[in-house]
This record gives sequence, structure tokens and C-alpha cells, in this order.
Amino acid sequence: MNDCDKLSQQHLSVMRLAVILPSLAGGGLERVQINLVKEWVRQGIEIDLVVSRLHGPLSNLIPAGSSVFELAGSQPYLFPIGLFRYLKARKPTHILSSANDLNAITLFIAGLLMLRVPIVISVHNHLSSELQLAKGGELVKLRIVVWLLKHMIHRSGAVIAVSQGVADDLAHHLPLKPGQLHVVYNPVISPETYRQIAIPLLNCPVPQGTPWILYVGRLTQAKGVDLLINAFQKISQSANAHLVLMGSGPLQDDIEKQIARIGLTPRIHLVGFQVNPLPWMQKADVVVLPSRHEGLGNVLIEAMACGTQVVATDCPSGPSEILDGGQFGQLVPVDDCEELSKALLNSLTGEFKVDSDLLIKRAQLYTESRAAKEYLTLLRGSK
Repeated sequence: MNDCDKLSQQHLSVMRLAVILPSLAGGGLERVQINLVKEWVRQGIEIDLVVSRLHGPLSNLIPAGSSVFELAGSQPYLFPIGLFRYLKARKPTHILSSANDLNAITLFIAGLLMLRVPIVISVHNHLSSELQLAKGGELVKLRIVVWLLKHMIHRSGAVIAVSQGVADDLAHHLPLKPGQLHVVYNPVISPETYRQIAIPLLNCPVPQGTPWILYVGRLTQAKGVDLLINAFQKISQSANAHLVLMGSGPLQDDIEKQIARIGLTPRIHLVGFQVNPLPWMQKADVVVLPSRHEGLGNVLIEAMACGTQVVATDCPSGPSEILDGGQFGQLVPVDDCEELSKALLNSLTGEFKVDSDLLIKRAQLYTESRAAKEYLTLLRGSK
């Protein structure tokens, strides 16, 4: 090791980075942050993984070598008190927060404690679309969070948006300083990704030799699963295909009723949340993302890493950036059932096909190492 490497290692060793997460649920945001933590632990950085609730589908993926702090357990309203106590006692040298509500809480408490450490917040969703779709209590909560962020965003040394679309939208909502906003694509791909792809797929409900479509994500209104089921109904008579829905969420009962109502229960399969969806993606004929809005769309990147064809709505924001305007997969208008069904059929029949090697190469733009380096640069350069 030369002198420069030794100095770099010494610099890393004095860094205690607090990564603040809402939970260890199976969402894309949580996976992204765990991917970052894995890369930083490999680099020798001291990491505090700070979560409201420790238990969740991703709890087994916590990297060895990181310190975990559960602040609220089954009582999420206690999270602000827990975060206050953690920051006061642990005194991290740098802070990275994710999720808009946690971002607002973190900036507020840091102000109360008069912390003089770099704070970077990351934004993973298209805020305008969230405000448009939210209703009732969720809308009230979101408006309060936006109001708080408007008044405290100056305390953040850097604001990271996961796509250019998210960044452009965020700039309309928050009074950001010049040079404060940065786009860093999500850390999705690592050497572990390809090991997970190679794991055999077991218990697939689709009959062998039958073409199938795969959806991976939460069962929520924003994800557009209701639209996907209607689109599949349109192609079900002309294509002997199946549809697999992977994930869970508040609309699961409604989706099951919708499937039964159209009489496609034998051909639409709900397989729940899967810790490793990659073997499913690798075996599917096409992976579809019918969202009404996204931050980036990690599922598309994972599917491309598998060499699998993809179809997505051209929603705000992310899919068009990932697919380069449609070069690497088909893009259809949001909430357009007819166009979605046509695109899915085109992929199933091979009428539209992107070479698998090109898809795999494209996915390499979204590596853990690249994103972790960019995050660290912003954390070290923030004041």
C-alpha cells in the first residue's frame, strides 16, 4: 500500500456515517440504501444503519460490520424522539437520510441540536405525482412534509435526486441553492447481482414452456397493477401467456377480486414478496412496469441485467431515462391500456426485441460502486 492509499484509509476510518431509513421493508428505497451500505462497509467506512423499525423482509441483508440502531420499533410516532437521542449520543460525522418524511425530521432535529456535520438527503420519488395521487390523511401528511422541507432544506449540504426527472420536479417545489441539487442514479447492480441471477428458480406456478410476463413491485395505485391486469385480459385470448405478480401491498384484496371477476385466476399468479426476484426476471419473457409515477424504476435495471425484455409506462420519472427514450425497451403512455397490451404482445411475439447483451451492458450504468463513490463525494464535500 502506497502513502496515498494509507492516507485514504486513515480518512475513511475517522468517518462515522449514519444512514437513516424508515424500515427494512422490501421497497426499492430500502434495497438501494442497503446496497450503498454494503459497498461502504467493504471500503472500511464505519456505518450506523438507523431505522425506525428493524424487522422486515430485508433484515437478513444487513451487511456484517455495520451497526444497527432501531429507534421506534412498533411505535413509529416515537421515531423523532429516538433520532434526537441517537444523534445526541452517537455523534455521527456525516448523515445520509432517505424518504421525504425522514428527510424533514432529520433536518429539523439536526437544527434543534445545532449539529455541525454534513447532511445529505436523497429523494426517490416524483413529488408532483405523489401530491396528485395522494388522498385524505396521506395528502395532509405529504403537504406538511413539503412545507417542512421548504423551510429547512437550507440545512442540507446536498440534495440527491435518483433521476433527472425527479431533480427537475424537485426544483419547482423547494428553494434550492445553486449547486445543492445533484442527480445520482441508484446503486442496483453489483457482483452479487449476477450470483443471485444464477440461482435456480423453484416453485414457479407457470407451466413449463408457457410464455409469461412478470411484474415486481408494491400492489398500490401508483404502480398501475389494475391497468396491467386489464391489459393482460386484452391479450389473453390471442396469446397463450401467463402473468405473475410479485409483491404485496394495500390493494392485494382488490387485485384478487379483479382477477376473479375477469375469470383469469388460472393464468394470473400472485406469488407475494420475494427476497431475490432476479431468477424470476431471468426466466420471464418480459418484465413490465406499468407505474403512474416512479423515482427511477430499479426493476427495469434488474431485468436488463438479466437480459430480459422490458415494457414500461413513460411515467414521471425514470423509465425513459433508463430505456434511453425507448431504445432499450418499449415505452407506452401512462394509463393507456390499449398501448400497454400491444407492447406486451410485441415482446411476447418477438416483434420488438432488444439484444440481451445490449440490455446487460446498459444495466452497468447503475452499479453500486459508481453510486457509492458519487454519494461519498457529496457527503465529504457538504458543509
